[in-house]
Amino acid sequence: MKAQLGNVRTDATHRSRPFGEAWTTAIWGLMVSLPFLLPFHTLPIPSFHSEWLALALGCLGLASIALQSHRHQLWMPGIAAAPLGLIAVVLLQWAMGMVTYGETAFTMSVVLLWSALIATAGRTLASTMGENHLTSRLAWFVYAGGLLNAVLGLLQFFGRWQAFGGLISSPLDLSTFGIYGNLAQENHFATHLALTLLSASYLGFSGQLARRWFAMSSLLCLLALMLSGSRSSFLYLVLIVVLSLALLHRDAELLNTKRLVYWALGAVLTLALLVWLVVLIAPYSPQLQRLLTVSTAFGPRLTLWQHAFRMFVEQPLLGVGFDAFAYHLVGQLHPSTDPIVWGVDQYAHNLILHLLAVSGLCGLLAVGLPALLTLRRMLMRSYSVERLWSWGVMGILLIHSMLEQPLFYGYFLGLAALVAGLSDTKAWAIPMNGKIRVVFITACAAALLLLLKTANDYDNIEGHFYSRRYVDQNQERQVVAEREVIQSLKRLSIFYPLAELIAPEQFLAATASPTDKVRFNERVMRYAPVAEIEFRHAALLAEDGQVAQAKKQFARAAFAYPHDAEQYLKRFNTLAANDLATYGSLAEFANEWMRTRIHPHHKP
Repeated sequence: MKAQLGNVRTDATHRSRPFGEAWTTAIWGLMVSLPFLLPFHTLPIPSFHSEWLALALGCLGLASIALQSHRHQLWMPGIAAAPLGLIAVVLLQWAMGMVTYGETAFTMSVVLLWSALIATAGRTLASTMGENHLTSRLAWFVYAGGLLNAVLGLLQFFGRWQAFGGLISSPLDLSTFGIYGNLAQENHFATHLALTLLSASYLGFSGQLARRWFAMSSLLCLLALMLSGSRSSFLYLVLIVVLSLALLHRDAELLNTKRLVYWALGAVLTLALLVWLVVLIAPYSPQLQRLLTVSTAFGPRLTLWQHAFRMFVEQPLLGVGFDAFAYHLVGQLHPSTDPIVWGVDQYAHNLILHLLAVSGLCGLLAVGLPALLTLRRMLMRSYSVERLWSWGVMGILLIHSMLEQPLFYGYFLGLAALVAGLSDTKAWAIPMNGKIRVVFITACAAALLLLLKTANDYDNIEGHFYSRRYVDQNQERQVVAEREVIQSLKRLSIFYPLAELIAPEQFLAATASPTDKVRFNERVMRYAPVAEIEFRHAALLAEDGQVAQAKKQFARAAFAYPHDAEQYLKRFNTLAANDLATYGSLAEFANEWMRTRIHPHHKP
């Protein structure tokens, strides 16, 4: 495939827009809005349905671009090198045995390839539609979706969510937690509302949103934002204000228009709302109290950051492996270095430190170099109201990424890739001839089929093992049905690792040798070191005659999961009562450890 490197024209507002571009834009608009509004959040993956919809809409959007006969080339922006480079690191780790399951490496590679193509779609659409027009359409979709989510969140707060028959997610206990709309996470909800406020500012500055609607919608979003209890809200608001001031400073024409009045009105409303919330509405509400409490925000994160850096120091080149952060975290926890145990997490809650921990310098450079080059190109461009929006989107997601892991969720990743692509003017021209068009459309169709199979697999797992919607009253039929579900997951399913976690008895017979049981459980433990797997491993090591290792494993598990230790200690005592020779020494050690060394300062 021949490619050309060059700067792509960023505005095509004078070109006539071919038939089909309107519904193509609508698909991309739905991708950046609709997944944030789904009320379905079920175990084992609460974000599955929203992420699935984002991925599916992205594939439909890519197919719609390929189906447009007038389009003779695609533009792949420089930022697309970031996910493509990370794919190389993932595959290298898998080849070296650093990724436990091939299904994990496959899933990561597919999602990263998807994000690279989404960035390509963003640059391609901007080159033909015009960056201004595309930005305007996307901003309207983000604004509409976020405004609706703010309303849903307020309905949760005022206890009216049940009247809508399952269209609004049930909230957590509002005496402890904040509202979260249909996103099931307060931090994700706050980020969505910040993107909405940013879009409202852009639409107001560009004269597309009337003053009264800007004021009312901003007030509504700010109210919901404060009631989310997310402390990142202040950082988001500061970013929006700074970008607005920068725009006003650079654009003399804008400074002399009435749009400045809109911006000033928004700033005054923000200040008035904060005062109103604190003084008049709920001065002692848990949500506002959480906004003012920083210890619970930084305590867990500082601990995770410290352990992530230790992982990088131990494995500086390739890290510990993309699926092994929690496993190594449990192994690092120790009374001498962790006066307080905040819990076990799969992520470092900081994008840079997480990349260093799980992929080392290779992973950081694969993402960092293209990102820095793209940033340099963006800084060289002139300021405009469109820059306000694209910079704001990337800035909000970057702030979130320094404290959480939004780019590990398909709906945030898709938005970030699309905006980064449309903002990066350095791109490779990829000719869209007949053969490439057929291959591209076929790949999109295959991706959609894979998504349909994935949805079916998830529905079977959720219905049989979590919500129990598919439970048969006949025990024999139920056992057969569960066995069939697990057998289906053995055949080309990305949920194979999850299947081994939830139904290990379907993969390893009870009569298997102790050594085989230890190896099997060790593989599952690396993938998901939950309490059940960690404590079970101690018993399996004792069964295999590795008593010293079994004692170390119990200490590791008990320190990481002190609230579960008492429950599992009873199991060890029962095992010892039935087989003293095998489990007696381990049970004696466990009882003594619990009496003298159980961690007194664990935080849930």
